[in-house]
Amino acid sequence: MKKSKFLCFVLFITFLVPGLLHAYTPRDLLASCTDEAGVKSMLLAPSEWVKYPAYKDRDGWEKLLGPYREQYIKEAEKYLDYEWKHVKASDYLEFSRSGSRQIMEIPFGANRRAFSRLLMGELAEGKGRFID
Repeated sequence: MKKSKFLCFVLFITFLVPGLLHAYTPRDLLASCTDEAGVKSMLLAPSEWVKYPAYKDRDGWEKLLGPYREQYIKEAEKYLDYEWKHVKASDYLEFSRSGSRQIMEIPFGANRRAFSRLLMGELAEGKGRFID
């Protein structure tokens, strides 16, 4: 009985393990499709990504925002007196103790929301009213 177990083990080591070790063959699917010059020819220059109008181009922003222009302005007006949130050192300490990111995510999220509303309101209106 012991010899048969040993024989099975030797056969396993001899035939199966080397096959498992060499089972992976790198395919390099993306690297074989093109070279560095080909990738560079497909990439756009940063100025060609999205053509946004200049800030002072009011007709361009009017055309881009269309019927949503007034809605952006109304949303931004809600944040004219926004009090920016701060994350205190004690908040970072609480995060390291509890692992809960909400103590930092909530004020960051509120600031991000206010900033995006004010930015879009300013781009829609263009009078400097939403820029402090």
